[in-house]
Amino acid sequence: MADIPENNDNSSENSGKDMSTNITSLRKCQKVSPDSELMSFLANLHAETNSRLEMISARIGYEFDMGKARQYVFDKLGTVDGLTLDQRYDLCNILGDKPQRLEVFMGMPATARLGYVLRLIEENQKDG
Repeated sequence: MADIPENNDNSSENSGKDMSTNITSLRKCQKVSPDSELMSFLANLHAETNSRLEMISARIGYEFDMGKARQYVFDKLGTVDGLTLDQRYDLCNILGDKPQRLEVFMGMPATARLGYVLRLIEENQKDG
């Protein structure tokens, strides 16, 4: 019977060690938790930054492409039969002012361009 209380003492001693181990583990978890929150925040920040950079680079790429297209407008207008030199000058300004129109013009088949640019000149004269 003397052994039984001793085992109880050992078990309470062991449970005390287990409890202190659990408390230490709990403290470690608490220390890891802010780090994991920080890592999660940084990962989210990184993802948001990447998405914004992709959007910015797409816009820069678009602006670069449009800049190149504006440089070629006068040459492209030269391929449209039936335009005078003055009309080509006016169209450079009209198409340069509105990128959507420039995109449409550049994407059109050559046979449709004359009608489109003449309509743009007519609209510009009404507005001006």
